[in-house]
Amino acid sequence: MFLFKPVHIQMIKDGTKTQTRRLWKKQRAKVNAIHLFKTQMITTVNFGRIEILDVRQENLQDITEKDAQAEGGYTREEYLKLWFEINPKSEQNPKLFVITFKYLGA
Repeated sequence: MFLFKPVHIQMIKDGTKTQTRRLWKKQRAKVNAIHLFKTQMITTVNFGRIEILDVRQENLQDITEKDAQAEGGYTREEYLKLWFEINPKSEQNPKLFVITFKYLGA
């Protein structure tokens, strides 16, 4: 299962958001795995399934313009600003897991 902000649900469904970055201590997703995605942990409501296409590690500041677009149609600068709004206690350049996925439907 993956948790996303409510604003991201439609972006995932329409294919605008095909990547997510996570501050995991260890890898939690495998290529070709299929996961439900939700907006809350303790709920039976989900918004569909995603298939994991790629998992890699990189530092936050290494995000490219292309990857920022895959995060939901942002510029690199917009994405970094959003990252720090969502993760205000984050280091400036943490090591992240970058997960590329595709929406499979409900």
